Parts: sequence; C-alpha cells; structure tokens
Amino acid sequence: AALGLVPPVVAVLSAMAEWNPPAGLAAPKDAAGAPTSAAPPPAVDTRGAELELVRLLALLCFRRHACQKLAGEVGGLAAVLQRCKLDERQPFVREWALLAVRNLTEGCAENQATIAGLKQLSTPTLRVPPGEG
Repeated sequence: AALGLVPPVVAVLSAMAEWNPPAGLAAPKDAAGAPTSAAPPPAVDTRGAELELVRLLALLCFRRHACQKLAGEVGGLAAVLQRCKLDERQPFVREWALLAVRNLTEGCAENQATIAGLKQLSTPTLRVPPGEG
C-alpha cells in the first residue's frame, strides 16, 4: 500500500515547487534592488499541504527499501532536497525534509550514490550587518 502512495506524493511535491517556490530569508527587492515591504503572493498557497506531503514521504520511506528506491527513481530526492533550505513562511518543512533525506538514504545505496554524485553549485555566505557581528 505504501509503495502506491510514493509516486503521487512526489508528483504533487514537484508541482508545488513550481507553484510556490521557497521564500528563503532574504527580504524581497524591487526592480532597482531596494527592499520591499512584502513579497508577492504565491500563485497557489501550498504551505499546509506541502508540510504534510513531505512528512508523509518521510514516514513512507522509513526503513522501507522498496519505497526508498521508488522515491529515488521518481524524483523524490530532488523534491525533498529543494525543501532543505529554510523558508520563513513554513520553517517546519525544512525539518521534515531533513528527516525525509535521512529516511530516503538509510540503507539505500542507490539514493546514497545519487546524493554523493551531486555537485555544489555555490556556497552561501552569511552576511552580518555592521555593528551586529
């Protein structure tokens, strides 16, 4: 039963990343680069559903090799890794995503190899405002 839930959960999570990309922690900026007071509203508000789907995928893949392998094959690793960045609108998604990464890779050589083969594109830098560091 768990195996049948993995592909639709991953498909919906992948679509949600397009509808409502993570906000991050940086203040939104206008065309001139000046901070604005509010971010534009997302195309579709997926916050509650996104959290529950990441949690569901984490729980489905807990020590179930068949679910782990299938999730890796249908893009579950990418869908979960996209949510490992802190999103100020839904901070708990990151925590469940980290648990999902653990559950997707524990005892699953295929998913471990996929993650080991990823290349870091850039290193984020932490900017401390003057006078606060």
